Amino acid sequence: EFGVADSPLKTQVKAWQRNGDDLVSGYAIAHAIDADVMALIDEAMDQDVSPEIIVICTPVTGKAEVESYQAKALEILASLARRVRFLVAAPGLTELQNWSDLVTALQPITDGVVAPQTAVVPLLFGDELGAVTGRLCKSAVT
Repeated sequence: EFGVADSPLKTQVKAWQRNGDDLVSGYAIAHAIDADVMALIDEAMDQDVSPEIIVICTPVTGKAEVESYQAKALEILASLARRVRFLVAAPGLTELQNWSDLVTALQPITDGVVAPQTAVVPLLFGDELGAVTGRLCKSAVT
């Protein structure tokens, strides 16, 4: 459905499926790298898609992006009475970094940000975002 080539979206969807269970369901929107993601979210909401979690696979590069996703969550709540949370990717460890370097690189993205509806997930191995999403979607068996 998303083409033959590997992509961040396909990586996260596969991890989501592996870590979820048979009861999870979701939508995925493939888009160009320069697409207006906020407009795509608005379009999905206008089509009555009502997710609990919106996952952004393209890594954020600064706190303004994290804050914009938080603002979008609040906008959706205020205008549509839908509670959503965002899980957004953050850059992971590169070959030239150690753990301390990564922590230092991620600080400007989250330092001082108040975003209770937005979680930032570093892509340490590449598929953490999908794994976290799958586990959050997994039904509890008692």
